[in-house]
Amino acid sequence: MEAATEERVEGAPTEHPCSSFAKSLFLGEIHEELVFPWPQPDPDEQDKVRALIASAHELGSRLDPRKIEEDGWIGDDVIRELGERGLCGLYVPERFGGQGLSQTGYARVFETFARIDATLSIVLGVHQSIGFKGIHMFGTEEQKERFLPDLAAGRKLAGFAL
Repeated sequence: MEAATEERVEGAPTEHPCSSFAKSLFLGEIHEELVFPWPQPDPDEQDKVRALIASAHELGSRLDPRKIEEDGWIGDDVIRELGERGLCGLYVPERFGGQGLSQTGYARVFETFARIDATLSIVLGVHQSIGFKGIHMFGTEEQKERFLPDLAAGRKLAGFAL
């Protein structure tokens, strides 16, 4: 009986996928798909994300966080350049002039903003996450056509008021 139990326990991880991360740790195996369950972006999106991250780094290398902090604003010229680089409309569909990224792609690019400057990440976070998200998700086609292209291009900034 003991031999059969050992065989079943040792064979379990390969024969039956583990549905518990804690159980997989107990069995001495780490099943990353239980820790990182979100789908990976397709290769085209991954390439786009890498290019956007490189673009954000390049722009960030020219910013002066102390000046931004002193001024209390990142500057209209920076907003304009962010728009030109496609960084103001990360998950806006391409048909409205955005990048059309998934939430995973958006998060990966946004991590870069957070490392560059807190003010930059707050401005872009408000603009993209709660600023125009309502229009993006629930707006009529007419509203999307009217607002999303300018928001994605950085010609306008979205905000949120409580």
